[in-house]
Amino acid sequence: MLEESELLQPRQLGADGRRAPGDVALLREPPGPDRLAGVPVALHDLAENDGLPERDVHAPIVARAVHETARDVEVWQIELREPGDRDERRAALRLALARRLGGDPSEIRLISGPHGKPALADPVDGLHFSLSSSGRCCLIAVTTIGPIGVDVERVVPRKYLERIAARRFAPEEAAAIADRRGESALRAFYNCWTRKEAYLKATGTGLTAPLDGVVVSVDDERPAILALRDDDPGAWFLAAVAPARDLIGAVAVRLGDYRAGEPAVRLLTA
Repeated sequence: MLEESELLQPRQLGADGRRAPGDVALLREPPGPDRLAGVPVALHDLAENDGLPERDVHAPIVARAVHETARDVEVWQIELREPGDRDERRAALRLALARRLGGDPSEIRLISGPHGKPALADPVDGLHFSLSSSGRCCLIAVTTIGPIGVDVERVVPRKYLERIAARRFAPEEAAAIADRRGESALRAFYNCWTRKEAYLKATGTGLTAPLDGVVVSVDDERPAILALRDDDPGAWFLAAVAPARDLIGAVAVRLGDYRAGEPAVRLLTA
């Protein structure tokens, strides 16, 4: 997430259909009263116990088979009552994971993994997830394909975009942003940032790694990882997600041995 202290701050999805190279097919599912096996759950209900260490509060989740949606990347959009509230973010994560795994969100125990990334205290083999929030919007990406990262940022005007891009991004990215003006330059900047951060979160390093070690496309269409300092760009899938007009985001997934064609990204609400 872009912090003001880093001279930055910042999301895109599309319609159903077959994707062209570099594009992503997206399915949007509306919220419904049957979520969580017929038990609607409010975030404040899930967050009430978070004042205690999570290891002690929540019973171990019962081992369950991951739902057979291995070809999908699910991106859950959940609205927070308080922007950036840690307890609500954790509650939102439990809600999304419970929907994927089945069962009650309160059964899911979370711990802090490397670099503070949330992890399951009782890991489920093959399940990968990532969380990001900007303001009241929280996105949670879940998949069984491979390591995943998501980032979402609110698009707000910023001074010195070209200077920031020149300092933080790869030369070709900075040049592409400098060639644009107005809203086009602003969107290119946030496209670049969110795609980089999604990839770095998927690798587990987050922003501890240099941003110029990954080169991405900056235009709204055809999101792609173009070059990596220490990896093969072809091993990764990148999609743009936009839950609202003023939000830009991205999801990065390591494909590994996945050979089932391009994953479909589904934007879900809860």
